[in-house]
Amino acid sequence: MTLVALRGYGRRSRENKSEDFRVELGQGISILVNGVKREVPGGQSVSDLLRRLEISSERVAVELDKSIVRKRDWERTVVADGAEIEVVEFVGGG
Repeated sequence: MTLVALRGYGRRSRENKSEDFRVELGQGISILVNGVKREVPGGQSVSDLLRRLEISSERVAVELDKSIVRKRDWERTVVADGAEIEVVEFVGGG
């Protein structure tokens, strides 16, 4: 099994409307997702963020501030201002 960084997540594009978040003044936080700076609503869990980014949680791993977050902990792990997140997808093959 190979790990592949998800391409396109974190990049703004006209085709991917999920990249354009509406954050009310004073309610947002600044984070890095796969090396791209993003403004997102505060108080979100890892699961919330993945849903917002429209990333299927079935075959991905999440690293938050250089530590792997276990899938069972995604709902209760809150993403803080300044967080650095890497999302990678498991890809089968040889």
